[in-house]
Amino acid sequence: MGGLFGGGQDVSISAPVVSSVRIQTSAFGRCIPLVYGWTRIAGNLGWYNDFTAIPHTTTQDNGGGGKGGGGGSTSQTDYTYTAAAIMFLCEGEIGGIDRVWADKSQYTIASLGLSVFPGSITQTPFSYVQTTHPDQARGYRRVSYVASGTYDLGSSAQMPNHTFEVQALLPFSSEILDANIADIIPDYLCHPVHGVGFSADYIGNLTQLSNYCVASGIFVSPAYIEQQQASEHLTRLAKIANSALVYSEGLLKVIPYGDEEVTGNGVTYTPDTTPKFELSDDDFLDDGENDPVVVARGNPADAFNQVQVKFYNRDNQYNEDVADAKDQAAIELSNSAPRTMPPVELHEICDQDVAYAVAQLILQRALYIRNTYRFKLGWRYAGLEPMDIVTLTEGSGDGLDRVPVRITVVEEDEDGNMSIEAEDYLGGVSSHVAYPSQTPGGYTPNYNASPGNGNAPIIFEAPDVLTAGAGLEVWIGASGGPLWGGADVWASTDGDSYKWIGRLSNPVRQGILTADLPSAADPDTSNTLSVDLSISRGTMTGGTKSDADSFNTLCFVDGELVSYQTATLTSANKYDLGYLRRGAYNSTIGHHQAGAQFARVDSPAFLRFPFTVDRIGTNLSLKLLSFNVYGSGHQELQDVQPVTYKISGYALQSPLPDVQNPVTRYVAGLMEINWDAVSDFRQPNVDYEIRKGDTWDSAKVLGRTSQTSFTAVGNGNYWIAAHYLFSGSLNVYSLNPVEVIITGAALESNVIASFDEAGLGWGGALGANTIINGGEVMLGAAGNILTDPDFLNNLNVLWYGGVAASGSYTLPAGHVVDVGRVAPCMVAISYTARGQSILDNVLNANDFLGITDLFGSALAAKINVQPQISTAGNDGIFSAWQNFLPGTYNARYFKARVLLTTSDGQVTAVLSDLVFSVDVPDRLDSYSITVASVGQSVTFSAPFNGGPGAGGNPAIQVTILNAVAGDDVVVSGVSKTGCNVQILNGGVGVVRAINLQAQGY
Repeated sequence: MGGLFGGGQDVSISAPVVSSVRIQTSAFGRCIPLVYGWTRIAGNLGWYNDFTAIPHTTTQDNGGGGKGGGGGSTSQTDYTYTAAAIMFLCEGEIGGIDRVWADKSQYTIASLGLSVFPGSITQTPFSYVQTTHPDQARGYRRVSYVASGTYDLGSSAQMPNHTFEVQALLPFSSEILDANIADIIPDYLCHPVHGVGFSADYIGNLTQLSNYCVASGIFVSPAYIEQQQASEHLTRLAKIANSALVYSEGLLKVIPYGDEEVTGNGVTYTPDTTPKFELSDDDFLDDGENDPVVVARGNPADAFNQVQVKFYNRDNQYNEDVADAKDQAAIELSNSAPRTMPPVELHEICDQDVAYAVAQLILQRALYIRNTYRFKLGWRYAGLEPMDIVTLTEGSGDGLDRVPVRITVVEEDEDGNMSIEAEDYLGGVSSHVAYPSQTPGGYTPNYNASPGNGNAPIIFEAPDVLTAGAGLEVWIGASGGPLWGGADVWASTDGDSYKWIGRLSNPVRQGILTADLPSAADPDTSNTLSVDLSISRGTMTGGTKSDADSFNTLCFVDGELVSYQTATLTSANKYDLGYLRRGAYNSTIGHHQAGAQFARVDSPAFLRFPFTVDRIGTNLSLKLLSFNVYGSGHQELQDVQPVTYKISGYALQSPLPDVQNPVTRYVAGLMEINWDAVSDFRQPNVDYEIRKGDTWDSAKVLGRTSQTSFTAVGNGNYWIAAHYLFSGSLNVYSLNPVEVIITGAALESNVIASFDEAGLGWGGALGANTIINGGEVMLGAAGNILTDPDFLNNLNVLWYGGVAASGSYTLPAGHVVDVGRVAPCMVAISYTARGQSILDNVLNANDFLGITDLFGSALAAKINVQPQISTAGNDGIFSAWQNFLPGTYNARYFKARVLLTTSDGQVTAVLSDLVFSVDVPDRLDSYSITVASVGQSVTFSAPFNGGPGAGGNPAIQVTILNAVAGDDVVVSGVSKTGCNVQILNGGVGVVRAINLQAQGY
């Protein structure tokens, strides 16, 4: 702080140093991916070391020549971080890496400073590791990876999630980097390192499969990153290739369904469509019970007419996409909604043309291959196998005539006879037309596009009603341009060190006022709130009057909370709002100029930042780091200017809940009022103020208590409200004080002393800044008028310089109450006070009869009157002053004073009357004595202060324990210290045992 007060000083500010990297993409035990073709895979962080913090210091000269010497300088040290890292990719050897994504941003290998190790059989260790950590150096042969000795982590010290577009195994050619299914299957099954151990001797000729896939342009790029049964992988590859897996003659065969000649990519596929046999009744085995050929005909209404294939679209950065194929004629013929097959996941496909072709082939087979055939043949047809074509002729039953079918299942029994299942063979159904498809330009956005700066944020403190009891919260909302997707909010209490406090994901409907909104009474039916929401592209809708009255359409208007009923669109994003509820939730009604901030208070769109009471009065610095609609393109902390908000603790000024369920009952002969404790976030600092009078505003204050009970002091109208003292002098009450009317209350009977200070002329001691004016005690001037060179012409004598913030009145020494002994006494301090503006002069009002607050009760919230009490025991040493709470105090001596405070330099606290009384409880002494015949003198254990007997002396009661007929009791000489007792019988004194009780106080 030296630089603020004269001497120059060098200031050094250093950001906290992160000690280790946060790893997000490392998985132990993960299998090495097996990848074919050209696709995108995630890297796996397999090794990291040498995490390094790099300081960056900038120094700014604060300037010199000011008072007290040089200005010093400020140095700011920030840190960026690097680490050595290896990220494993897949089984090698790969042909290269094209694109890299770190989180959602796209880069090249070179721009990230990564070296590529393709996974060759002769691969050597990373030179950096071999030099710096030779004991950890590994060649990782046949495993591809990328590595860096100084990977730049930026200022976040967090390793991004990396994905890589790799040119992997078996690319078809230099132009077509996807793989041929006919090449994948034998490699997958038979490769000596990564194969499943299947012998190549058991794989049939795949030439037809290769010709079909190449000529049809069906290429794939599967990435096998998780363990799965090999049969599942093969089944999906066969589905993509429009082929069937057949195990026959001890060989695995993959036979295409393609039934038309196709030429493409320098290859021609010629299908074998010649029937193997023309079967008739002479060939079928007849069991004598069923037709030789059993036909099952599918219902056309059950056939799917729409197919969707899910694939990873290379043209859309390998995001999942859907190829949709449907037969519009079949849909219209069914006169119903499309019958869509459950989506088929074929993530091996990365080319959208392939995906559409495969979807069309699946659709055609599902829609047109509907009939199945079952028949039996003898052993001489043992050469037939699945995918062979035969014709069926059957004279009875269905009357088949040379119908071509494709065999799907062959089962042989112990006699060599075969049960065969077949399906329709319809020429052209298993071939497709290469339909053109458009590259989805809409699916290739720039994920790293700049979001642009957000609009000036809306910042306010919500009333406690909106926080659902949470209490103190700053609400922060913002919006931005078309690419603005939200903002990360960082906060600082010192303006230097920032901490992330949350994220804004929904834009606020914000804008500006297009015309002045004058101050007006609530509800406001004469003014229109005109707003322009163009900056947020917001829209508004109206509601009912009940919505406005219930604040369901709540808006922030330049600090005031306003709700509305009608919303009239005047032009694009511009509205006129009518029937306004002003000053909602105790906010201040004001005049708001055109251009002032406006926002609809939609709770989910705001970030809610809680704070504690000790933060009131401090500044909160906020930085909103915008990101784009794709969740990327984040702004950096150093590139965003802070917005400063001063915390006021507004919610503490919200009205307290109303007191509920007041009841009365007698306790020890006195009427006691009880009520339920209020539930409020300001607990335990909430107490209850009790007043007595015709109305709350005009009633006399009897006191405040933190308890939920109060002993009534006579009949009358009692008022109870929850109370909270904000900022030392601003009173906050329940919105609706509760009234309790009491009749039949027992009055205190032993008031030993009561002082009416106003009636006695305020004879006590006035504290500094306290004056007596017009028979009332009030706060005086904050300044000293004697310092004014022209004080005789200054009209503001009483409050020169404004009203002092605080003052006091202490009751005179003669009003210290001594009850004579230490006893639990009921103490009461009642007063009447008000707030009075020093600028008010009712004689200057044009319509003073129309003033509803003539005596300034509306200003009462700005002043506070706090009675205090001090007590002492028999030693006469008084305790420190403590805030007075109505109730019982155990002491002998009692004295009182009152503190006056104001929160407004233009409002004085006025104390118009003050009554201090002490009620000592009844005292009952009991004595058991033997009275001599000449009488007995009784001395009380302690003197009484008074009592109900003659002359204010205690009342005496005597009971003779061994009474004889004719005994009489004679009590004489009663005083506050004792009495005389004699027992007479026939006028003669006798000896008797008695009990004596003295009642007083």
